[in-house]
Amino acid sequence: MSDSKSPKPRLGSPLTSREIQVLWCKAHGLTYGDTGKRVGISDLTVKSHMARALARLGAHDAAHAVALCFRKSVFPPPGRFVLTLDEMARDPRRRGA
Repeated sequence: MSDSKSPKPRLGSPLTSREIQVLWCKAHGLTYGDTGKRVGISDLTVKSHMARALARLGAHDAAHAVALCFRKSVFPPPGRFVLTLDEMARDPRRRGA
């Protein structure tokens, strides 16, 4: 996943940048523990972000949430990602989201 690009958050998205990061990692098959290591948070915090993202999206489970992110263009189509997870975290437009 280190070479994979993560999606640029779309303005108007009901999700925070961290929730998008967590869902993006889930879309790539990472576990909560692996996601936590990747983005620098505990796996319990990952679970909290996931739970909030599911509620915001009205999703039944993580797979449904990931599908909704693609459908609602929160994630761009595969192969068109423009920011890495690290770049997304540093994106000044997402600070305070």
